Amino acid sequence: MWSSIDIRVFRMHFETRSFNNEKSTSAKAKGYIDLYLDFSTKILYVPHWEIKFESLYLDLYTTPAWFKSRKKNFNLRKSLFDKLGLRQTNRPDKTENRLYELDQNELEIANKWFNEEYNSTLKNIISIIKGNNAGGSFKKPSAAEMIGVNLYNKYEEYKYNLTMFFDLITYKDKRILDLLENDENSMLIDKLESINDFLDYIVNSNKYPIHSNLLKLTTVKLNLSYEERKKFFVSKSAKIMDMEETIRDSNKKLSEIDKKIKRARSKASKMKINVFKREKGYSYENAHILDVAIIRNKLIELIDENKQLDDAEFLNLFDYITDENNMLNLQTQVHKWFDKGFFSFNKNGEITKTKNDFDINEYNELGFYKTIPKDKLTDERINYINLRNENRGLKID
Repeated sequence: MWSSIDIRVFRMHFETRSFNNEKSTSAKAKGYIDLYLDFSTKILYVPHWEIKFESLYLDLYTTPAWFKSRKKNFNLRKSLFDKLGLRQTNRPDKTENRLYELDQNELEIANKWFNEEYNSTLKNIISIIKGNNAGGSFKKPSAAEMIGVNLYNKYEEYKYNLTMFFDLITYKDKRILDLLENDENSMLIDKLESINDFLDYIVNSNKYPIHSNLLKLTTVKLNLSYEERKKFFVSKSAKIMDMEETIRDSNKKLSEIDKKIKRARSKASKMKINVFKREKGYSYENAHILDVAIIRNKLIELIDENKQLDDAEFLNLFDYITDENNMLNLQTQVHKWFDKGFFSFNKNGEITKTKNDFDINEYNELGFYKTIPKDKLTDERINYINLRNENRGLKID
């Protein structure tokens, strides 16, 4: 059965490496990150994250080379500083720092900026607050500067590689924005889980073996000496790079799929679908019987099977999006109810209630959709109805 979106939210508390180091004069911070993960397919990814700083000390000094190149990090840092009414200046010497502690009002401004305007990685946040390049990689995780905290003892060895891992599997999915704008986000936050819950799941996961193996392979074994750890990572570097590349390739294909879906949806929205009679005074939209989200998840499964985007299976699934037999012309409000799964149709084309607290007889609008006309109830449309009901877990004859 193809599943639709399955989002879980995990909270990871973090501190910078410098936060509790009294000798360090580097920028420092602590707070937490809420990570939204989609578990609906065999490709695990982070479509969205939100950060909240509870304490933040910015370094007002910036690497001189940044002033000359004026590249992305310099401009991001300037944008944040402008919001805070601060000014970055040339670092006189690479060992010198000039820290500025944000007050509560400034913390709120910074949190808002990072969640709404910042468009880079979790690791790169360190570069923005420090004014120089952040350290750490899978081949040298102990150099990471954003450290996971509040971990169970058995997961302490994961504190250095978590941020890099989540950066690797982050693929910003705009569908999540709709979720965040309605009550479903509040429901997700109510079910908030800790990063330990995530590790409980992923470390022994059969569903996501490459993610599990990469995480375990890049932990910092605290009982080993520096030289022993260095030797270990040198011996495993090729394997680590292969796993990183596999995940990056999956994300690239995800991006290509979403671009194709966007084009297909645009085409579908302009098609003239006349299954039901159009009543005067109502606006109509083309509604997919088999959800595009479900089609997308099946496409992602093909990525996991190493299929290419020009394979016949991919092309056939993309055709589902623009197949007129997979569409109904519904009034705007009725379309919303249909997408939310408040009702469906059976194989005879008869409207069927699917939510106990939604009475289809109470809404006049639904009176126009009691039965799909016989001449419009094609074998193909019946197949889409059956697929819809099956994949939504609906037992409708």
